[in-house]
Order: sequence, then C-alpha cells, then structure tokens
Amino acid sequence: GFDFKSLQIVHEFDPNLGPVPVIANEVEQVLLNLLKNAAQAIHQRDDDQEGRITLRTRLAPPWAEVQVEDNGVGIPPSALGRIFDPFFTSRLGQGGSGLGLHIVHNIIVEMLAGTIDVASQPGQGTTFTIIIPIVTPTAAEVERNL
Repeated sequence: GFDFKSLQIVHEFDPNLGPVPVIANEVEQVLLNLLKNAAQAIHQRDDDQEGRITLRTRLAPPWAEVQVEDNGVGIPPSALGRIFDPFFTSRLGQGGSGLGLHIVHNIIVEMLAGTIDVASQPGQGTTFTIIIPIVTPTAAEVERNL
C-alpha cells in the first residue's frame, strides 16, 4: 500500500513554463503511476528517514521537462533496463501488474512524442525525467515514433 499523507511533497515549478499542449487525462495517468510507485518505494524503506517526493518542471525550449524524484528504496541496476517492459514487476504477488510504467512509457513516447528516462540509486531513491515538446507534434511525427 501507499499513503501520501505521511510524505513530504516538494514542488519546484519553473515559473517560465506555461501551459503545455497535452491531453490532461494522459498526463494525469502518467503522474499518478509515477507518484504511486514513488510512495510505494518510500514505504518499503526500513529506516526512519522522512519520505519525500519532489515534483519539478523546467522550461528547456522547445521542450518541457518534468521530474518525479523520490527517496525510496531505489531500483536495482539489474532491473533498470526492464522497468518499461510490459508485465515486468518487482512486486509480484504484492499487487503489481507490471503495466504501470509500460503505460507511462507508451503515453510519453508514442502519444506525446517525448522521452522518459530513469536514474536510480539503490537505497537512495529514483528520479524519472520526462521531456515533451511544447508544440503539438504533427500526425507524421507521432506516427514516426510508433
């Protein structure tokens, strides 16, 4: 399970980044999956460190950058290359379907013509970095990413 009430949520939003042309439901699904995973990773810690999730935005024309960073248990290096694969889960038997990050990847890369990267240090936490175009991609650009 996960509980956001016990976590410190930090916002570091770039005031120069205005609205980005995306479909709100898609971005909500991406952020919900990343936040849920972050909360679960934090609650897996076995120390008394305060749980923290940092949400960052940054304008880097012609891109918008979004980061979701946590101080959870981190992702083992052996798993990093597979986390976006369908049905890959580190929580087998604990409610993990292995589809959350696969869906996140598909939305960012295929629907929004962006990129998603992950950096993680076991025992320290994980940072997901999403980069999406500020301008709406053409149908041809979206098609090229499929």
